[in-house]
Amino acid sequence: MILLDKKTYNIMIAFVSSLPRIPETVEYSGADDGTAFCGIQTNEAGIYQLQHSLREAGGLDRIILVTSKAVRETHLGEAWKSLFEEYGCPAMSAIGFLKERVKEKHPELAERFEESAFDEDAGTEGAMRYIAALGDVIQREQEAAEAAGLHDIVLHADMTGGFRHTSMMMLAIMQLSKYMGIRIGHVLYAGKDRNAPKGNIVFADDIHRMFDMIAGMDEFQKYGSVQALDEYFGDTRAYSEPFRSLLGAMRSFSDAIRICRTSIIEKELESLGEHIRVFRNQSGGPIQEELFRRIIRVLEREYGTVLGSGTSEERRLNIIAWCLRKKFLQQAMTLCTEWIPQIIVDKRICYTEDIFAMRSCRKKAKSSLRSWQQEFIISHDSTNSQKEEKIPYGDAGDMFRYILKYNRNDLIAELPEDLQKPLHSFFHAYNSKLGVYANKDILLDSINTNNASLRRAIDQLKKSAKQQKQVKGLFYRLIPERLGFLSEALVMKIFSLSAADIARPTKTSAPQPTVEDLRAQREEKWANREADYRRMFSDSNRIMRSDLPPDEALAYLRGYFDIREERNQSNHAVVTADQESSKLEKTITAYIEKLRAYQRAVTP
Repeated sequence: MILLDKKTYNIMIAFVSSLPRIPETVEYSGADDGTAFCGIQTNEAGIYQLQHSLREAGGLDRIILVTSKAVRETHLGEAWKSLFEEYGCPAMSAIGFLKERVKEKHPELAERFEESAFDEDAGTEGAMRYIAALGDVIQREQEAAEAAGLHDIVLHADMTGGFRHTSMMMLAIMQLSKYMGIRIGHVLYAGKDRNAPKGNIVFADDIHRMFDMIAGMDEFQKYGSVQALDEYFGDTRAYSEPFRSLLGAMRSFSDAIRICRTSIIEKELESLGEHIRVFRNQSGGPIQEELFRRIIRVLEREYGTVLGSGTSEERRLNIIAWCLRKKFLQQAMTLCTEWIPQIIVDKRICYTEDIFAMRSCRKKAKSSLRSWQQEFIISHDSTNSQKEEKIPYGDAGDMFRYILKYNRNDLIAELPEDLQKPLHSFFHAYNSKLGVYANKDILLDSINTNNASLRRAIDQLKKSAKQQKQVKGLFYRLIPERLGFLSEALVMKIFSLSAADIARPTKTSAPQPTVEDLRAQREEKWANREADYRRMFSDSNRIMRSDLPPDEALAYLRGYFDIREERNQSNHAVVTADQESSKLEKTITAYIEKLRAYQRAVTP
């Protein structure tokens, strides 16, 4: 029965020891407050210790006793006969004797035992199967406790008794339990030197928790995560300032890489490297710090290429390569998208000497949160041609604005019937005055109309122009196009429509592209961009330049284009990415190495 006011469910697991040849009562000094415990069978002291230590939490809720064939067999030793008779038995097994002894001292534990039989001759595979089965037993206890409202399940381990390889099996059981969400509590051992007057009970919790620290370092080394280290060290106020600062730097880098904050990753890595060096050169402090200092060199080796010095270009390529090794594919693609254009420009694979092109790219880059090199490589076009958007089939609100922006009256029939009427009315009023007002400036000239939507449209465009400090140059003939560039909310206000009115599909559904469609679209997109590149490479003013022959430069640009497209597809959850992850990792790795190997020609 689980007490109503309990908060924690405590499970103990122990491998039962055989009975010694001659019974002897041994006194053990307790592990925590010095309380002494006496026992004949070696597992007794561990049970008494835990029941005492957990008394304020209601004691042990379940004691799982793992039994070998030997401890299940009846013990017939003459020296034990009188002891067995005290419990009304002429002979007893080791497990039977242990339970009677514990019940005598702690009657409240009488119904809390669970025996689990193990065949010690089953071999390694048998031991592994047994561990899995014992995991099921522990999980049932976990489920029962959680059903009773207790979600803090703690497993305590008595490492005292048992047979060969018991300790390895116990460690495996603890790790399995931890994976199931069970917290590991006390790990204890009761022992007595042969000539010592009394034995000792030792809590080996801190020794066992070294596994957690090493696992935490492994987690950070492999995945850049500090969660396990944070759990291990907990409240760090007892540790030195250099150590706390190092853990903070690890945490900051973990956050930066996990959410791909590309603007600060380099700075966080630089900070991490400096804090590692400061901590490594320190000495003293708690034992946990000393242990951490011993294994920090492994971390330095693993992060060496990204912590080390070098040019910005080398460091960035190293960081991308590190992300690929750690299987941070999304982060690697994002870093490629943001960093590679600058490397391409700096290496003069594709660059410009045109000041006006740079100024144009810088201006556009500010609004799109890109570098000017990104803008230059991704979208700069010396013709400044506007590429028409795709028709937004599937969304009535987007279609409404598209019709205005591109004056596509032929698409009005795609809208729900009640949305067609206000557009027809608007265009009828607009077109009826077009012959008179086409070249009139609505910011300077008075426009007469009885159509409420057209009137509101003119007023809103004048208001927007005033906010942008535009005083002239807004012609009547441009009204529909300018409306299409307004926000959806403003357009709906002008036409007296609600969100519910526009949150409907068009009559033609949005196309659902297949994988083949996506590949064809990518090839078409590249063909268009390649044409832009070739034109800018060959124009008389040579907006784009390269130290390489055009086809070689275009190979680098195509590689960047493909990586960026893969990243965009994965970001927008399209049908599928074009490449499997492993293939994509190899493709990006090869591209990074190709960039790394290319040496910019030195101009004499």
